[in-house]
Amino acid sequence: MRSRPRILIIGIADTSLGYYRVLRNIFSNLHHTHELHFFSVNASYPEPIDFESTWTNPYEDDLLGTQALPEIMDEVQPHLVFWNHDFWLYNLHREALLARPHIKTVFYCPVEGSILKPEAFENAWELDALVTYTEYAKNEMTPILEKNNKAASKNDLCVIPHGLDVETFYPIGAETGLSFDPQDIKKRRNKARRLLFPEATELQDA
Repeated sequence: MRSRPRILIIGIADTSLGYYRVLRNIFSNLHHTHELHFFSVNASYPEPIDFESTWTNPYEDDLLGTQALPEIMDEVQPHLVFWNHDFWLYNLHREALLARPHIKTVFYCPVEGSILKPEAFENAWELDALVTYTEYAKNEMTPILEKNNKAASKNDLCVIPHGLDVETFYPIGAETGLSFDPQDIKKRRNKARRLLFPEATELQDA
């Protein structure tokens, strides 16, 4: 009897890419309590994270799984579908999800700069949750969702930072004695500019 909540994870199974490392950090500790199924929209099989099943795209002319996804969902019968990718992937898959409104949907996506085409996110309100990596990304997304009145009734916008290797990345101030006073930071930045661009005097006190 299937008793654990079933999650269908959709992403790219390439260990050289940050997308998959993020997925590994999120789900590597959930297999005890959840039934995890992975759909790799590219042709690679993921390294093991104790997935209950692993799917790849069987259709050569269906590069991002639009045709395969409905078949996989009907087989897995997930309680929740989770993406980790740029948001345009949801727009390709959304018809399959709209036809199955009982399935919860969560999209975890990076936003790394100003959103120049807000219309690309016009369907975000359909999700049960839209999750960003950073507060900056959330602040970029908030006015787009607020503009759509339907957002308040369904969509949850939140931030979950992805995993960080604290042995490699850590604050350096205490160890080096560097000051993080804004004036000291500006002095160090201008010194670096003078060393890197000695002829560009206009940069030296920017």
